[in-house]
Amino acid sequence: MEVERARLTRLLARLAEERGNLQEAADIMQEVAVETYGALAKEEKVAFVLEQVRLVLDRGDFVRAQILAKKVNPRTFMEREQKAGEKAKRDVGVTPAAEGTPSLAQLKLQYYALMIRYHLHANDYLEVCRAYQATLEAPEVAWQAALKRIALFVALAPRSPMQQSLLASTLADKRLAELPVHASLLKQLSTHELVRWGALSAALEPELAVEGEVFSGETGAARRADLALRVQEHNMHVVARYYSRVSLSRLAELLDLSVPQAEARLSCMVSAKALKAKLDRPAGVVSFAAAGTGDGPDELLNRWAASTEKLLGLVEVATHKMHKEATTHKVPLSAA
Repeated sequence: MEVERARLTRLLARLAEERGNLQEAADIMQEVAVETYGALAKEEKVAFVLEQVRLVLDRGDFVRAQILAKKVNPRTFMEREQKAGEKAKRDVGVTPAAEGTPSLAQLKLQYYALMIRYHLHANDYLEVCRAYQATLEAPEVAWQAALKRIALFVALAPRSPMQQSLLASTLADKRLAELPVHASLLKQLSTHELVRWGALSAALEPELAVEGEVFSGETGAARRADLALRVQEHNMHVVARYYSRVSLSRLAELLDLSVPQAEARLSCMVSAKALKAKLDRPAGVVSFAAAGTGDGPDELLNRWAASTEKLLGLVEVATHKMHKEATTHKVPLSAA
């Protein structure tokens, strides 16, 4: 009776939602652990879980939404070429999906739309960017709108290896040439040159106004501030690349910030381990650590131990080869 119970539960939840009782509808759906039902078709299982996620998101339960979303493996949406015999074997005992059940391609779009809602609430810009990127090639998706969102959210994401990888892959997309404003934004953030926020914000303003869902409403001002923050962090990395020592006043001038703001931004980046630097406040001098330097005693000791271990390994290999040659040619090592 698994199939009948799952379908009747969805029907009951839909009736409760139509009556305006969202809480009751969500509670009804939570009673069924559909992922354990072997008789349901894969599409129907995924559709059921996504309905659970939608209901808890609508009632503002983002913690439960994350738990439920983990029941859906994104690999489910990948197209697999299977032999007819293998497919028939897989479908033994499985009831065909109910009429009106979305296809896997449609469920994929629904899944990532829900994930975008969740990640936007958490301000996880990198995951939002990845969600848009996962649906970029879908025929139903307007690629220009999706590519714009990808460019904006990868620019909003804090600097990290994953963010830099997504930035490079987005820049490599030839279609970005048709979006000159967004291409210019990503190009400036990927080069080792200072970016003037005043000029950049003026150039972006028409596009930011159009992207109402991203830069308007209650979170719009916060996201504009985050974009300005990403520009400041980019400029800080550029300064660290070209300077080993710089006065705090000069650093503030290069960043287009006041001295207290520059000091605060530097402190935050050093605390987050995004940058290696030391500040001499009495002298007003910032010292940036070169790549591969500035480690503490523990890191130095670990590198020394690793180098010593590597040296001893090489000595052991050389000794073994010497004994092998001596044995082969019957030459005493003492004579050699």
